[in-house]
Amino acid sequence: MLNMSTSWVYREASKLGLKGYKLGRGRNAKILYKRAEVFKWLEQQKVCSWMLHCPLSLQAVP
Repeated sequence: MLNMSTSWVYREASKLGLKGYKLGRGRNAKILYKRAEVFKWLEQQKVCSWMLHCPLSLQAVP
């Protein structure tokens, strides 16, 4: 869905502000993320389209 590898997501998630939930122990432990938190983060990453209503600070950029 994000077109990113699983290892990248695990490595970068905490830097991006996503908090995971570790299930299990050791190397086979799975880290899960709440779907709502992932979609919230995705919404924050949207690039504003000039055809839509953008914040005034973005509209001033040439």
